[in-house]
Amino acid sequence: MGVAHQKITVVGSVSARVVAIVAGAVLLGGCAEGRDGDAAVPSATASVAAPSEDAAVPVELTAADFMDRVVAAQARHHTVRVAITSDAGLDLSAQTTLGELGPFRMSATGTFEGREMDLRVDGDTLYATSPDFDGMWLKGDLSDPADMLGAGVGDALHVDPTRQLEDLRGAVTDVVHVGPEAIKGESVEHYVVTVDPGKVTGDTAASLSPLQDITEIDYDYWIDGRDRARRVSFELTGHTTTVDLTGWDEQLVLEIPAPEMVASPEDLGLAG
Repeated sequence: MGVAHQKITVVGSVSARVVAIVAGAVLLGGCAEGRDGDAAVPSATASVAAPSEDAAVPVELTAADFMDRVVAAQARHHTVRVAITSDAGLDLSAQTTLGELGPFRMSATGTFEGREMDLRVDGDTLYATSPDFDGMWLKGDLSDPADMLGAGVGDALHVDPTRQLEDLRGAVTDVVHVGPEAIKGESVEHYVVTVDPGKVTGDTAASLSPLQDITEIDYDYWIDGRDRARRVSFELTGHTTTVDLTGWDEQLVLEIPAPEMVASPEDLGLAG
């Protein structure tokens, strides 16, 4: 089996499903509408930035307003840094856009089940490279189900947060306030949010179909004073995944590979 096929197999594993589920639970804020309609920056880099906010003292959320307040808080921001670690074989650091500020963009590096990867997403276009590629990049279309690379990682990277929020809203069965804690000196409030996968609707329900025997998932949320998720953690199929969110509204500069650095699977001897 070729290297490209190995990557796509990894995306279909528990690790990739974890990424998709975390994206639905963490990246709830913002709105995907309007992204695809905006033209990408016509250069080798794309830059996104917005002003940051000062820290604040956490205020307790309740079961009645938890989802709405966290979503509204995230919707006020344009970029965020996300670090995902899982003992299922995933270690990912990414910076991504949020909300309606142009096309969806992401820059990510990490290890997927032992394989190092570097990813760039500009709208529906995905670029991926690995030490195996000798400095060259593969290019995929996240909107094309027939695209080998794009379809392989589409569930994990090309998320519609607004739709997933609607899919998950009726599936939240409980919110418990654990109490105040601190993350790297920052005051946060710890909550446990219980989701019933059987009550999830829409496209998100389809992504959870391999988990049909699981009756509930508990997400631990650590919320800062501006109602933003600072950390999310959960256990699924015996694996623990933790997501840390930092760097709100830091400038995102997306390095897009030059055309001569983009190769096809055939060029790299990976097809077939």
